[in-house]
Amino acid sequence: MSPEPVRLGDALSDVRTPGGARPADTARLWRAWPALAGATVGAHVEPTSLRDGVLRLRADSPVWATEVGYLADHIRARANEVLKGPVVREVRVWTAPGQVLQAPAQVSLKSGPVKPGLRPPASKAREPDPQGAFRSAYEAWRRSRSGLSGNSERPHKEGNRPLE
Repeated sequence: MSPEPVRLGDALSDVRTPGGARPADTARLWRAWPALAGATVGAHVEPTSLRDGVLRLRADSPVWATEVGYLADHIRARANEVLKGPVVREVRVWTAPGQVLQAPAQVSLKSGPVKPGLRPPASKAREPDPQGAFRSAYEAWRRSRSGLSGNSERPHKEGNRPLE
């Protein structure tokens, strides 16, 4: 007589990767990342690995890496809450340029999947307008200079005429 069948998830529940993390823990943490990090942080930071109790996060800029460094203890506590145990001992942040990949579905820590209508709206990319940006910067500079002298029509030295 053959033994009772075992669910694959149950059979693999104690399997660990070479780094010591269980694949199920890693998957659970990656799925929960949008809710764990929040929309603002999640737009700039993503998890990259969980090995030997170290959760590594990639930030898209040094500014976000610094911010997440300050939030490391909070992120560690929230990650361990999601994993229902002290799996994450440390959070390390590294910086690399590039767009952060968004998870296909967001998971709320308290109430399951977030409804699609509650996701933040995707930003629309605009074509850069260098000439418009230059004109705006020039006008701002001109206004600041005119405020210093009290005269809105400052004479320009030869060679320093504004672009028309």
